[in-house]
Amino acid sequence: MKKQMLISIRDLRFATLVCTQCETRVTLDFASQFQPASGPRPFEPPQKCPQCGQRYDSNVPDAIKTLHQVYRALAGVDVVTFTTERSAE
Repeated sequence: MKKQMLISIRDLRFATLVCTQCETRVTLDFASQFQPASGPRPFEPPQKCPQCGQRYDSNVPDAIKTLHQVYRALAGVDVVTFTTERSAE
């Protein structure tokens, strides 16, 4: 038997990057509304691990930036959902 779960894109708010060198995890909050005192800044994903300095694969920051843009565009739209299936336990 399989179990289905519907997930709104709003629920996919967090993305976690894992360093392949030291396994440090960096969690990004796509719904964050942080505005520094200097004014609004565009979203910039990290380029390297904050712990060991290992650079992420060059595709990762661009992919995260694109995912952030998709999240921001669709988070307010209730008609987009994701469906996942897994075996019932």
